Amino acid sequence: MNQLKQFEQYCATLYTSPDAAERSAAEAALVQLSSTPEYLPQCQFVLDHSKYAYAQLVAANALKKLLVQSWNHLTPSQQLDFRNYTLSYLAQRGTSIEPFVSSNLVQIVATVTKLGWSSGEEHKAIVQEQRKVSASFRDTALFQILQIGLRTLQQLSTGAAPGRSHRGSASLSLCLSCLGFDFIGTTLDEASEEMGTEAATMQLFFDIYAASSAPISSKALESQHGLTEHENYHELCRLLARLKANYQLSELVQADCYREWISMVATFTIDSFKHWQWAANSVYYLLSLWSRLVASMPYLKGDVPSQLDSYVITAFIHSRMELVRALQQQGGEPGGGPDDPLDNEEQLTEQLDTLPSLCRFQLQQASSYVLSLFEPCAKLYSQLLSLPTERARDADVAARLSQCEGELAWLVYIIGTVLGSHLTPSSNSEAQQLVDAELTCIVLQLLSLLDAPANVQLRREVRSNQHLELALLFFMQQFRKVYVGDQATAVSKIYAVLQERLNLSDHLAVLAVLMNKIIANLKRRSDCLDITEKTLTLLADLAGGYSSGKLLLKLEAVHLVLANHTSAEFPFLDVCVALVGALRDLRGIVAACSSRRTYTLFFEWIYPAFTPVFQRAAMTYYAMPEVTTPLLKLYAELVYNKAQRLTFDSSSPNGILLFRDASAIVVAYGSRILDHQLPAGADPYAQRLKGICLCMVLLTRALSGNYVNFGVFALYGDRALSDCLEVIIKLCLSLPTEQILSYTKVCKAYFTLMELLMRNHTATLVELDTPVLQHICSSLQAGLKSHEVAISSQCAAALEHLAAFHFAAATDDRDSSVKAALAAHLSREPELFSSQLAVLLNMIVFEDCANQWSLSRPLLALILSNPSYFASWKASIVQQQAASPERQQKLTAAFERLMADVQNSLEAKNRDRFTQNLTVFRHDAKSLF
Repeated sequence: MNQLKQFEQYCATLYTSPDAAERSAAEAALVQLSSTPEYLPQCQFVLDHSKYAYAQLVAANALKKLLVQSWNHLTPSQQLDFRNYTLSYLAQRGTSIEPFVSSNLVQIVATVTKLGWSSGEEHKAIVQEQRKVSASFRDTALFQILQIGLRTLQQLSTGAAPGRSHRGSASLSLCLSCLGFDFIGTTLDEASEEMGTEAATMQLFFDIYAASSAPISSKALESQHGLTEHENYHELCRLLARLKANYQLSELVQADCYREWISMVATFTIDSFKHWQWAANSVYYLLSLWSRLVASMPYLKGDVPSQLDSYVITAFIHSRMELVRALQQQGGEPGGGPDDPLDNEEQLTEQLDTLPSLCRFQLQQASSYVLSLFEPCAKLYSQLLSLPTERARDADVAARLSQCEGELAWLVYIIGTVLGSHLTPSSNSEAQQLVDAELTCIVLQLLSLLDAPANVQLRREVRSNQHLELALLFFMQQFRKVYVGDQATAVSKIYAVLQERLNLSDHLAVLAVLMNKIIANLKRRSDCLDITEKTLTLLADLAGGYSSGKLLLKLEAVHLVLANHTSAEFPFLDVCVALVGALRDLRGIVAACSSRRTYTLFFEWIYPAFTPVFQRAAMTYYAMPEVTTPLLKLYAELVYNKAQRLTFDSSSPNGILLFRDASAIVVAYGSRILDHQLPAGADPYAQRLKGICLCMVLLTRALSGNYVNFGVFALYGDRALSDCLEVIIKLCLSLPTEQILSYTKVCKAYFTLMELLMRNHTATLVELDTPVLQHICSSLQAGLKSHEVAISSQCAAALEHLAAFHFAAATDDRDSSVKAALAAHLSREPELFSSQLAVLLNMIVFEDCANQWSLSRPLLALILSNPSYFASWKASIVQQQAASPERQQKLTAAFERLMADVQNSLEAKNRDRFTQNLTVFRHDAKSLF
């Protein structure tokens, strides 16, 4: 219990301490709970015995993480036990624990069900049962519950029932929950709409709404009454947006009160935009309504007027200007005013996506209004920037500059939306293209002002300036989509205006302006990641287009960039970024080298000209997985002899040179990562295990490639092989067996490497220290019990190689260093091989194993090299059946048949005979036990 109290104290420190150092220390202590599957019982213990909510939260999170990590190593019954435990816990204590704890426990149930969905019907049953209960509740009880709620509301509205406020709120909540029931899967014939649309019921909701105050009124159907309450206002906006989703415009205009209704909606929308600060999150629903309405105009038939000619778009634009001014007055004080949509890309995109239809519908009106706002704002902005630097840094001037930049940013976004609303130049009328030309001219005139070096130095770190730059990139993307291409000049009237106003005669001239802007951003604004990312996206889109890509090659600026793309010219191209990009590109190239010829060309190009750089990178950036991961992946691909592409001439040293270089990379990285301490709270897989896993994959591929004679290294005193094996074994020893088994990729890489080393480099492993060999054998024994058949079979193969090596050494009369090493191991650890034999025998006799053939291969070698232990184990098993002499006799006969005609050798014929005997023995043993 003392440990539980200490655990609770760590949790309290993590979630409540104001000291960052204390929180980090607590997190480092608590992260151990989710490190290995051994802590699964501890998680349950904390949940069962702790009443502290934060301790329960940490335990629930750790339990979920451990279940995901160790899922493949849990038996089906264990998986169900954890699910049932969580369900029982929720049933017994779900109402008494905090919601954030119960939410995590529910996630555990969902995660277990998802992971086990394909492995057994038991996991599907919980969902199927829930569906049955839900459908039964819908069919038998839901309607009656709704009637109870409506009757109670009727009684309250007439004064026939006491407790109006509390019961009214509860009744409304009940009705809302019933009407919001998930009817997915219900057919139209089954779903009754009469209750929701009945006149008396509708009137009841309106009466309650008029007679109540928020928040109760927000749960009834909305009307114009009570909109001084935020919830009511927001719900009304949502309702209006839903109207167009449920009704066509042709249906709406036929309604008797449509003219009055659309007039009131327009007035309401414009007033809402004027008072945007009241409910900024509701603006999207109003824009969505009007966007859908005007988008339906082409499909409206007949002479019935739509009455959609309102000033909605200008009201919205004006509200954005007011928003900028309000934010400027706020001065960036936290909680002092509304949030800036320009800082929220998702919210900004939502609003902009609703504008194209409105812009096309009221193009002349919208463009005229934008021009009337843009030109004086741009003029003022230019005047302010022309002030001396000292004067421009004054607080008042800086505030006015920020306001101008905010207003211009919104206007540029809207101009880009106007351009983007036209699919192609040929789909626009001449009038629309002339409007686009006027708007494009005023935006392009702004570029030279913004990119003046003095202005960039003055304003580039100000967020409002960055907003304006992002808006300009958005505009250029929209312009590119519509007006840059082979067909643009021939069909578009926009370039006639650009020629007259800006001397830009065609899309190549405009493309040069865009390219200059791209270069300016990458040179002078690389410290702003948002701008750099959007700029590179624009460049990639231009280069990726069939027409624009060819046009770029005609620009002198592009050729200058291609000739001078270094970090000196473009600061964002620092060493790490450039190196990572190069490593990924090189890996892609070598992966595509599928023949001997192409691979040889690549290898002779990269070695030795560039490989020293890679070794230096492994030494310098070993603690940066963003660099080491692509580096190790490159070398894992480089040493991979797929399709026999690594076939060098008999006189070529390339195979040896390749292995030496790969060995240097493994040694450089592995020797340093061994001593590197992970920071508190770091992800062990991302920071450490992934790199070690890649080293294992790299060495496995290099050792199994069959293009190197490894005896050459020892013959000539070259330590490339021995150093590499030494480092990789140390890396393996640094990983606890439980951690290896917890990560699927690490597990597969580790046991594949061990099987290869046991097969081809057994003598090297035997010469290791006894604790090291014992650790490797223990990990192989743990792998034998894995539920992954492939892993279990690999471990069996590895043990077979070791046991066969031991048997060969024991039956060899000659003395050797290897034989002496084995004798020394057995003197220090007598159960080194007998423990392996015990595990295999127990698996064969008492467990269901799908890979019996694989397990039989090491079993014979172990029996032959450990006859005394096998005899004692056999006697022990027979003795356990003393209560049944008949069973003892049958079991003894089964053991005799197991070794019948089996010779004291490991020849293939003898192995096959033993495997056949083992199949019969296993059948006999199962019938007995």
